[in-house]
Amino acid sequence: STLSSSSAASDVYKRQLQVLLDKHFKRVATATGAGSGAAASIPGIGMVYGAVAVGADSLAFLDAAAVYTMASALIRGADISDPEQRRSLILMVLAGSSGTAIVDTLLGDLADENSVSTAALLTRFSAPKLSEVNERLMKSALKSMNKRLRRAWLGKLMPLGIGAVLGSVANRKLADNVVENAHASLG
Repeated sequence: STLSSSSAASDVYKRQLQVLLDKHFKRVATATGAGSGAAASIPGIGMVYGAVAVGADSLAFLDAAAVYTMASALIRGADISDPEQRRSLILMVLAGSSGTAIVDTLLGDLADENSVSTAALLTRFSAPKLSEVNERLMKSALKSMNKRLRRAWLGKLMPLGIGAVLGSVANRKLADNVVENAHASLG
């Protein structure tokens, strides 16, 4: 009885940590989007500063998404010690449903185990197979994120502070997608 109550308390604690992590990631993404969009409002040089800021914002967003994914995986007890597995987890979350589909397709019959998350199934790949998975995930993630980030770029470069509003909204949507993908992929 004590062991089950301790396990239940641990699960509640993990859920609370995940909620805090979700909120923090969304706030960071929203703030960086607003900041990069605000750079475009500087008279005379806003377009140049805006383009540089949006590029930096894109890198900052991807970095925050990677940290968020690793922290979420760690909360769930995933082994993140192997660099190739970390890369797979990040790419799978960034690629979304297509990333999960790639892993499920390559695993074949193992993916039918409903009690195991797709992220947990990554541990069953050998090193050469994991490299092949990462190549496919990279292509899918680049395609997915390129399309999303390109749309966000246009809004962030709008003058008169409109870019700040559109940047924060765009990054918030991107963050919501990453959070949703992480929950679906990591279990």
